[in-house]
Amino acid sequence: MHEATPSEGSRARRYAAIVRLLLRHGRSDLVSGAGLDEYAADPTADSAQTNDQAEAFAADLEAMGATFIKLGQLLSTRFDLLPQSYTEALARLQDDV
Repeated sequence: MHEATPSEGSRARRYAAIVRLLLRHGRSDLVSGAGLDEYAADPTADSAQTNDQAEAFAADLEAMGATFIKLGQLLSTRFDLLPQSYTEALARLQDDV
């Protein structure tokens, strides 16, 4: 059976969605580090990390589908990468999804 591969346009749209998500949550450093600056419409983002932003991040990952829920589950265990408010918000993806 032939497996469909994503077109360049659909890949670019997906990268842009990921970049918007990261920028919305103040992670422009990850965008730059991953070399995705070309997909950033607005490279400036507020870096304040509150519980509301962490919950919104978890909700956004959930809305983006199963692959991103898995990413959130993984990130919820990475205390070395994310602030506590984010790991706590993402931990609900372990049980509630």
